[in-house]
Amino acid sequence: MRRFALRPEKLLPWLTVFGTVCYVVSWLGREDFYESFYLTSEMVGGGYPDLLIPAAVAGAVLLVVLLAFVAMVLPFFIRVSLGAARLQLLAGGSIFLLSAVALQVTGASAGRNLLALPAMFGMLLGAHGFYALTGAVVTSSRQRRSRHIRRARRLRRRVKGKPADQAHDVILKYMRSRRRRRSWRPRLLNDLREALPTVFVLATVILSLLFLILTLYLSNAAKHAARDVLAGRPMFENEGDWPALFLLNVQARPVRVVAATPQFRHLEQATLLYLGRSGGAYVLYDLGTKKALLIPSGGIALEFGGST
Repeated sequence: MRRFALRPEKLLPWLTVFGTVCYVVSWLGREDFYESFYLTSEMVGGGYPDLLIPAAVAGAVLLVVLLAFVAMVLPFFIRVSLGAARLQLLAGGSIFLLSAVALQVTGASAGRNLLALPAMFGMLLGAHGFYALTGAVVTSSRQRRSRHIRRARRLRRRVKGKPADQAHDVILKYMRSRRRRRSWRPRLLNDLREALPTVFVLATVILSLLFLILTLYLSNAAKHAARDVLAGRPMFENEGDWPALFLLNVQARPVRVVAATPQFRHLEQATLLYLGRSGGAYVLYDLGTKKALLIPSGGIALEFGGST
């Protein structure tokens, strides 16, 4: 069987596509946020550098989740003996049941979080044992006999027409190769190589679902944050909103304007939000008129919470 080799030149295009998708997901979330202020992320000075680090962090987190999924899936493709499958089923089921009972008894949140880990481990171990045991039981004795018959026929074809001494050498060579193939390490590597295409398809599906969930989450969090700001409430105040705060990298802060020229005196009495800076202009939003404003930075001074 052809050996699987992971070359950097083959991996780089996939990483590029992965990073681009992460960047697009974060950019779409920013667009949903600034859409409530009748702006785009480019109009408030948002560009590639503002989303590069958040997108890289999001990509790293998704890769860790994906690797964890692959680590959980791969054991289901590794063949084990019937005794090992029974032991895994018994041990995994016992760990899961004991952890589940302890979760019901424990009241502290920290203790419940710690007990969730052995419960998950026991569930996966028991599932692997059940899967392996089911596969071993389903394999009928007729199928096992047919495999032995095929091996005997294969060996007979190899020794057919050969003298006794050469036939003896062929049989010894065949038995040695059989013992090498039946050792655990080559068998494990062979199982993993055969499992890679299936695991790759499953990982691609899971990664697509993760991107879809992340896109919907950021879009919902961005719109919710914009509504909170327009209603006079702080944005991203819930504990579950901190990933969106980091990945979106947006701001909307109450600000007071001190006019440096007479044409901007009317802004001193307005209720404004500071959204960013684009080039040499401040990007503000007037809550009274519900309009976005681009004011040259030399015409006004800004005060945030008493500081200029």
